[in-house]
Amino acid sequence: MIKIILTGLCVVCMFLTGCDSKPETYLAAQIDENEYDPEKWGDAYPLHYESWLKTKEPKPVDKSRYKRGWDTDEVVYDKLSEFPFLGILYKGWGFGIEYNEPRGHFYAVTDQIEIDSSRVASGGVCLACKTPFHRKMIETHGLDYLVAGRKPRF
Repeated sequence: MIKIILTGLCVVCMFLTGCDSKPETYLAAQIDENEYDPEKWGDAYPLHYESWLKTKEPKPVDKSRYKRGWDTDEVVYDKLSEFPFLGILYKGWGFGIEYNEPRGHFYAVTDQIEIDSSRVASGGVCLACKTPFHRKMIETHGLDYLVAGRKPRF
């Protein structure tokens, strides 16, 4: 019984002391909707920009036993050659065709452009979440650009 009362008191204390009475407010910056230069966005959002720039640099060695490339020698390794069973697991998906060692977000668009174009048919190449030109591409090409070259899956 005492354990239950103490646990209840701890929960009440955490609830009362852990919540701020006044929420923090953040001001959104005004940036032109056609501004694509990351440095300009960095003026408005310096912490995000610094974090993004850090993804350009290789990470320290031996952070994961599953990731060996790019961190030490700046070579992007083919994960399907290293782990051949992944081709079977990802069959029908883009990763079953080409699966390279991941790099930071700084290289996201570059990696998407350089990837094997046969991945498009399986839906493995998706620039929508990687490019600032997403809105402009929808305005120019409509939503069809998202599925161009993909085979329906039913």
